[in-house]
Amino acid sequence: MNSQGFFGALWQYWDIQPKVRLNRRNTFFDEEKITNYDALRFSMLISIVSLSILIFWSILGVVL
Repeated sequence: MNSQGFFGALWQYWDIQPKVRLNRRNTFFDEEKITNYDALRFSMLISIVSLSILIFWSILGVVL
């Protein structure tokens, strides 16, 4: 059966077949350790960028 298109997607959704990835684990986070320092730097960077965008829009609204 052709497993493409809408009916193919429905067939694959309701069909029970052994899946290839069920027994494999995602090991990305086991190999790549994110330190608290990196997470803190990332969150501070996002906070600073979002605050600067907000302040810029506020100043732009006052000027215009």
